[in-house]
Amino acid sequence: MTIDAAKRFDALSDVIEQDIALNVGGGNGAYDQAKHSDTQAQVGTVLVVLVAGGDLTRQIHIHTKEKVGDLAQSLNAMTSNLSRLVGEVRQGTESMATASAQIAQGNAGQRRCHARR
Repeated sequence: MTIDAAKRFDALSDVIEQDIALNVGGGNGAYDQAKHSDTQAQVGTVLVVLVAGGDLTRQIHIHTKEKVGDLAQSLNAMTSNLSRLVGEVRQGTESMATASAQIAQGNAGQRRCHARR
């Protein structure tokens, strides 16, 4: 499901970029705006699916001051914060593994010392 969601995210993101490029010269009315907003909302939904599946690498590139833009900024912040948190947990886990290995080496050294006596 994550691979399909990633492809959908990329495709929808491309549609948004194309819509922005087409509408730079003036828009094509309320229908196009509603279609564009719907596509933006779909990208947000797909991003949530990707994040739930563990993909913390995606960001939504929506540049609007409407509610969808606020939602996109919030989703991007959530994804960035989760990514940072996962990185901190990984770093802490690696530190614990190193400390455990050092303790194990120290214990093995003490056992050898006691065995020689």
